[in-house]
Amino acid sequence: MRELGYSCSASADTFKALLQQYAGRLDELAVAEVLGLLAATHRGLEADALGLADAMRAVLSISGPASSGSGSSVNSWTVPVIMDGIKAAAPSLSWPRVAEALDHEGFAVPDAAGFSILMAAWRRATSDPFPLAAIAGRVWDNAPGQLSLLVQAVAAPPDVLSWERTSKKIAPLDGMGQGKSPLGTPNQAWASLDLLTVLAQLAELPQLSGGVLELLRRGPASACPEVLVAATAFLRSPQDTNWGVLERFVWASVAAPLLFEAPPSSSRAVLLARLWQSRSGALLQCMSEFLQERPGRAADLLDVVLEVKGLLSALDQAPPALAVELAALAAQRKLLDLDKWLAGRLSRDASSGMFMTATLNSLEVQLAAIADGRLAAAERAPAPSGRGGAAAGGPGTAGVSVLSADLTTVFLRALYTAGASVVPGLAGQLVRAMDVAKKAFPAAEAALAAAAASQIGSGAAESGLAAVGGGAFPDAIEGEANSYFQKLYHERQPVSELVAQLKAFKAGTPHQQVRRCVGWGTEVC
Repeated sequence: MRELGYSCSASADTFKALLQQYAGRLDELAVAEVLGLLAATHRGLEADALGLADAMRAVLSISGPASSGSGSSVNSWTVPVIMDGIKAAAPSLSWPRVAEALDHEGFAVPDAAGFSILMAAWRRATSDPFPLAAIAGRVWDNAPGQLSLLVQAVAAPPDVLSWERTSKKIAPLDGMGQGKSPLGTPNQAWASLDLLTVLAQLAELPQLSGGVLELLRRGPASACPEVLVAATAFLRSPQDTNWGVLERFVWASVAAPLLFEAPPSSSRAVLLARLWQSRSGALLQCMSEFLQERPGRAADLLDVVLEVKGLLSALDQAPPALAVELAALAAQRKLLDLDKWLAGRLSRDASSGMFMTATLNSLEVQLAAIADGRLAAAERAPAPSGRGGAAAGGPGTAGVSVLSADLTTVFLRALYTAGASVVPGLAGQLVRAMDVAKKAFPAAEAALAAAAASQIGSGAAESGLAAVGGGAFPDAIEGEANSYFQKLYHERQPVSELVAQLKAFKAGTPHQQVRRCVGWGTEVC
């Protein structure tokens, strides 16, 4: 067919004569190869200038009119002639197997016209709808050919190919308003979980990932971003955030701007409600990664959490760094009892210590930024209450930390109470965090010291003091340090007097050990 060109389909007799040369060999793969040829060469084949079709007619003794000599008037495939001829020559063909056999070497669909011819050929051959599972049920051996087909299939009008019959799809996003379809584009392609699943698998192939992401950028990311995000969210189980290339692109480049940066809209509200109800873990992971990329946007994220009325649930599920920032902001807005929440979260984490460690890491980063002048402390900016806390210049916005001296004291007191001995090495990190906290909030030095001291003196002497010293000090040093905490706790010595006494200890080596055991930084006093 390729050698003879379009003129071999100029008449039914001509094409029938061609097929007779392959009697008994016209199986599903051969027909699939014919379909691939139609799609790939719907234009551009050289005309039959040598009159090969007429020569073939003469050799095969085909009756009927000739094909006009040069054949120059035949400039495309005659699809009805080809498909009618194939059906007559091989009436027992399995057309679903023909669709599966499109996965063959060399198959590719170059453009929309080629795809339209492919679908027209299918409709001429059978009344059955084209089986979507054949193109979106698995990754093909010819993966580039599959992607070329999918690029056209997702953009096709519904009368050419509809994805309505896909086996798995999301529930409609009803109520979006603004003229937006609850299932995305007219052919409903982007509501198909089968399609998104196979595209996600293709995106993991290095040679195809760029093509898959470009398809998303040009198509659903602008045409129906809400449907794209909702479908992507349902590619995994509710708490599975082990995202691949496609999912990371959608969450970072489509979901985050839409949910955390775009102005309020009915479509955004519908999507947010769907995600919070069914995929809150993925939404919180998206928030966490957004905050890592844009550190000054914690207040916006708290507003999103408040919008879905899920503050406590979010704080319990969120990755630790995000949970710490949201909790601090919620406490500033008088929406959360920070002491109570921290006690509960740290208690649940006591066996692993993961939240303790992550909380301390987050505190150290923020406190160091305040101490170095890279962030302003929260109390140095107006602290809005209630909703709208993301106003420029408020805590948790660009250039302003979520931490104040008071909140830092609460966090450190809770960590001392939880017992740093749970996590090896955390005791020393607590000491360092205390050092940095006093640099960040020099005016609160006494309060910070009292926070640690009160926890040790209130009955947690063994675990608390071990937490600060990490078991690295001699018994005599720990005993002397503990005596100072007991004096503070029972109010037999003012905090200011202890601070002055510790400063005086700086020069003597034994006294310096006492000072370190108490949890006082060597460079602060």
